[in-house]
Amino acid sequence: EAQDNPFLIKESGEDVSFNYYNNDDDELLSNLAEIVTLQNSLESQVNDLKLSKSQQEIAMTLVQSLDESGLLQLNSEELEELFNHRIQVDKILDVLINIIQNFEPAGIGARDFKELILLQLKRKNLGQSQLQLINEILYNPTFGDFQEAQNELQKKFPLEEISIALDLIKSCDLSPGLDFQSTQYIQADIEIIPLDGN
Repeated sequence: EAQDNPFLIKESGEDVSFNYYNNDDDELLSNLAEIVTLQNSLESQVNDLKLSKSQQEIAMTLVQSLDESGLLQLNSEELEELFNHRIQVDKILDVLINIIQNFEPAGIGARDFKELILLQLKRKNLGQSQLQLINEILYNPTFGDFQEAQNELQKKFPLEEISIALDLIKSCDLSPGLDFQSTQYIQADIEIIPLDGN
């Protein structure tokens, strides 16, 4: 080796021995954290709860059915098909609304953008009147856009309150799943471990 590689120096008369560390030892990689994605973060949140077997199955299936934005864009019939009609839609919706939609990041599991906005704003500890106003802006079917909503709501609410509500709505994140910051770890190729003083 020393003849082929000019960077190796052979010291004559010295017997050099190496202690090889068992690289099959599981402890070698035990300190390396896994990459955290939106999906395995949500699965971890499911596992942290003490759910029944049925609830856990529903929750895990719903988590795996979210699109990349974090939305669950399935209607009632599609939800039942997801479970091969073994589970009633009201049980599925119960897990969705009372479990999945309380996970982080806020807005996960919403079925449309209006619900996503409402889920995020409910976590801001807003007053009941503010939430009612926001709900009116989002769900009143007679409003075609924000300007129309503002014009109509001025008859019942102060303009300042309407402006604050509109600003809150516009500040919401419409794709919490896409904005989820996965944690990227640098994984070592080699780990050098002291063994018996060497």
